[in-house]
Amino acid sequence: MRQSAIRRNIALLLLFGIFLMNFYIFLTLPSNRSSDGLHPRDVDWDPQQPLQQQLHYAPGISHLQFPRKRLNKSNYTSDSIGADGAGGAGAGARDPRVWGEEDRGSRDHHPHKDLPRDRMKLWDAKKSKDTEGAWEKPRGEEDHPPPPPPPPFPPDQSRGRVMEDGTWEEGGGGEDNPPNQGEVRRFNARNEHRQSQEVEERLDMARKEEQNPAADEEEGNDPSHNRHPPPAAVDGQGRDEADHDLKFRKALRTTPETVQRTFADPKVDAFMRKLEKAGLLDVVPEQGGLQENYWTFLRRQRLRRKPGIQLPAYRNYRARTNWEQFHRGIHQHYLYDPDSPYIRNLLKDLADRKIVQVEQKDGGTQIKLIMTFDNGGQALFKPMRFPRETETLPDHFYFADYERHVAEIGAFHLDRVLGYNRVPPVAGRLVNLTRDIRDLADSKLAKTFFVSPAGNLCFHGYCSYYCDSSHPVCGHPDQVEGSLMAFLPPDSRADRATWRNPWKRSYSKRKKAYWETHDDLCDRIRRRSPYNTGRRLMDIVDMSVLDFLMGNLDRHHYETFESFNNNSIPLHLDNGRGFGKQHEDDVSCLAPMVQCCMLRLSTLQRLARLYWGPSPLSLVMKMSLSTDQVSPVLIEGHLQALDRRLVQVLRAVNTCVQEGRPLEQVIIDDGVY
Repeated sequence: MRQSAIRRNIALLLLFGIFLMNFYIFLTLPSNRSSDGLHPRDVDWDPQQPLQQQLHYAPGISHLQFPRKRLNKSNYTSDSIGADGAGGAGAGARDPRVWGEEDRGSRDHHPHKDLPRDRMKLWDAKKSKDTEGAWEKPRGEEDHPPPPPPPPFPPDQSRGRVMEDGTWEEGGGGEDNPPNQGEVRRFNARNEHRQSQEVEERLDMARKEEQNPAADEEEGNDPSHNRHPPPAAVDGQGRDEADHDLKFRKALRTTPETVQRTFADPKVDAFMRKLEKAGLLDVVPEQGGLQENYWTFLRRQRLRRKPGIQLPAYRNYRARTNWEQFHRGIHQHYLYDPDSPYIRNLLKDLADRKIVQVEQKDGGTQIKLIMTFDNGGQALFKPMRFPRETETLPDHFYFADYERHVAEIGAFHLDRVLGYNRVPPVAGRLVNLTRDIRDLADSKLAKTFFVSPAGNLCFHGYCSYYCDSSHPVCGHPDQVEGSLMAFLPPDSRADRATWRNPWKRSYSKRKKAYWETHDDLCDRIRRRSPYNTGRRLMDIVDMSVLDFLMGNLDRHHYETFESFNNNSIPLHLDNGRGFGKQHEDDVSCLAPMVQCCMLRLSTLQRLARLYWGPSPLSLVMKMSLSTDQVSPVLIEGHLQALDRRLVQVLRAVNTCVQEGRPLEQVIIDDGVY
């Protein structure tokens, strides 16, 4: 008993000592902060602002002392903070100009005493009638250049991570869970894109006001004053709200006559006006100078969808995971509902969920892996084989090219932008070859791993093509990008039928397919089942538009759900050979539309909106792809190719009308949206 009492007393003394030590550290924190030459007043932090807009790193501030706070650059000078982050003239030097200790009496009676000292001087100079010498630099900055701008991302990435909505979450880092480089790159790209857009918008507004000053006088505004003050004239939250309002009004105020289109055709413009007069284009009149954006247009069109049925096996099924909710939401007219929150959650699971099992998929010409996650969901993984700038070689056939992981991601987003919703959800991910594949693979796949002469971890798997040591998949040193496509329901719950594409290519080096030498294939197949009834033929035409826009020549088969019979949508699977050539357009992909000379009305309306504006297809795709973890997914050349090919699709429809066919036979209104 006595020994236990002694142990208890010793434990209590140790706990009390730890408490005293922590209390002493807490009391000494203000002095530690002052060693950096900064004051808590110099840190501008607003809890009402979005966290993403305040993630700026300031030299000299430890994240342990000021976590997630933004330093106001106007509150310090280059001589108070050195290049190494410590104090300039001595690490513990206390600069009175930074701390605002001099002339404190006049500061207390200043009408804007809450502003930093340098901002007060600018405010006083602005209000002064005598402008001579009013805009002099604050003291201490005459002989020193301004400090460099802070980097857009905190250097201590192991202390947190970027969430899907762009906010920063503390924790989740360290050696066990390192930061995802795709998230870091996406975060930086968003910051750069936002800053460049702000500069362009303000320059545009300035040009408009200089060119048309009378408009401001008619509205009762003084043209000498900017209605949208610069960022230094407003605080954080007000500036963000003003910028958001400016972007919103500028995007909606654009009209078809003023939109800047890189690729335009006068004949297509005349054709669009003809369709608009005929009432075939789904155009909402402007209200108050505002025009409907494309995403609102798509959402409004989805309200016109015909009522259909879901998969019978999932009618009374209680879904628990995002995969099961995706399977339960498969519909007769679409594979998923883009407005449902489970799609966003599923994409996040594909990018972040822990992988617990890996096996290679049998069949196919190239390596594909089946990855199982900790919640039971599965996805098909296609690794990155070469950089995004690499194009298909001119002397290579379409069936001999590598499959691109960015093509799978881009196909999912393009299919969603066109309103088809027939490609299963796909997300990009940065995978660790050691932790996520080699340690979880079976012995057969694990034997194909090796270390390259450059010191990178590689593997090649086993398949019919490109699965040897001459064509490996290599990491840098063990990190590799890839695409993950969510698995469809098992055949026991949703059996699928495989159909040969009537416009399938020959896959031969010497022979050509029938449709490549004859133009009557459409007249032949439209008299045969399943193309003589239902929606199937128009769905094939829609699929040809998708393939042409992304340059996919590898559409040899397609699948449908047997539960929906002939009214099932075709699944747009296996898009890895798209986006291979940014400067060439293979018009043969449009053979179903050109030979049948018809296009679905809802598809035409979406293509016309993307051509006519206010936002071109390339910009809408760029916005959609920016949410992916491995963004930027497509290089600028492929985005510009989308706008160029869109003009060719509309030009082909116009050619069918110009040949004398009735408009109602070319543009088919089958009620499918």
